[in-house]
Amino acid sequence: MLFSRWWVFGLWVLVGGCRSVAPDDEVRLSSQLVGQRAGVIPAWLDASVSVGLPDTLSLREATRLALIRHPSLRREIARVAEVRADFAQAHLLPNPVISVAYGFPFDGGGGNPLMASVVDQLAALWMRPARIDRADAALRRQILELSDAALQLVADVRIAYCEVVHGQHQRNLAAERVQILATRLDLSEQLRKAGEEDSRARNLALLEKTRAQDNALRVNENLDLARRRLAERLGVPEASLEEMKLHLGPPDALASFDERRCIELAATQRLDVAAAFTAIGESNAEVRLAALDRLPEVGVGLGLQRNFQNREAWVPSVQIVPDIFDTGRTKSAKADAIEAQSQAEAERILASAVYEARAAFITYDALSRRVLSLVVSARPAAHANASLSQRAFEAGVLPRTVWLADQARVLELELEIDELALASRRWFHELERAVGGTFNHAPLPEALAQQEENR
Repeated sequence: MLFSRWWVFGLWVLVGGCRSVAPDDEVRLSSQLVGQRAGVIPAWLDASVSVGLPDTLSLREATRLALIRHPSLRREIARVAEVRADFAQAHLLPNPVISVAYGFPFDGGGGNPLMASVVDQLAALWMRPARIDRADAALRRQILELSDAALQLVADVRIAYCEVVHGQHQRNLAAERVQILATRLDLSEQLRKAGEEDSRARNLALLEKTRAQDNALRVNENLDLARRRLAERLGVPEASLEEMKLHLGPPDALASFDERRCIELAATQRLDVAAAFTAIGESNAEVRLAALDRLPEVGVGLGLQRNFQNREAWVPSVQIVPDIFDTGRTKSAKADAIEAQSQAEAERILASAVYEARAAFITYDALSRRVLSLVVSARPAAHANASLSQRAFEAGVLPRTVWLADQARVLELELEIDELALASRRWFHELERAVGGTFNHAPLPEALAQQEENR
């Protein structure tokens, strides 16, 4: 009965050490988590998925392509594979030490002495659970970090996409405004030469045209930079985006969302916060390992000896490494310090995440109010004024230069509204990232939620 129990124990140890090094399950779990929050499931494990650029690139398609093509995520996936290998290694017991010695007598006597032994460390058995816990926490943390990097990339792609679309619209508005002010300058020059306007009016027209040209250059610069940012996120040459059709729908609106809700989501579903608290689990396991390492190292083995008279004997052996010089006290102190650092770092990341979310909400809310104010109040007044000027010009009671100036003011206002609308969209996506990638409640999968006990 005792012999059979030892066989059962040995079988449990061997089977428990058989762990796959393939990270497919972890990568799949991360892709499902990203899909739940971003609305696009990364096809990291499907080699048949197309990665080519379509003629019309929607925001969703841009997000999908970036998640597949961007090298930063391939690096994070490789890190998951590395940590998965460490997880499999933690289940393995150390290899035994086998030694063999064979004697050759040279004094003329007979006999063939032989010594053979196999020795293994027992400490690996009681340290194995803590090593597995440490590797498991590291693997869960790496899955969270991969998912967080993917959600950060999603936010970057969405922001860059919005910048390109709005930049193209702003470029058209700025060019039209320059053209109108150039026409106004020509008219002012003609009127000055005819003595109907003084040089002051002409200089004012020149000043406004020059400022409009400078603004157009700034708009074109921002558009070029936005295209290159989007191309970098997609992992494609910038020239391939030149003729591609991009389209944005109406901006998303947040209903019944306030700063309190913002704080709650940032604290409970930010993946970098979850990863930081998971790291505390690694530190806890490291403390346990350091405590176990202070126990004497014990090795047991079995040897076979044969002397010169060819007499043989089995020789059980025990090896003990006493704690004389290195007692493990310094390792324990270091592990305790690392655990304290992990706890403090997790609290710092949590506080930073809450601040980022609150700041993003305040900025987005202010920008949304400014856009609404200009659209509701200023835009109708500017367009009405331009219409009145046009009718007065057509009736011959107002010079054309005044009408052109009112048209230019309308375009200037439209540029201001579009810039604020772009800023509002940008901070909408920053806020979405700051609260964990989605404004809906998205709890972590059970396999990744164990860090809550460290909070």
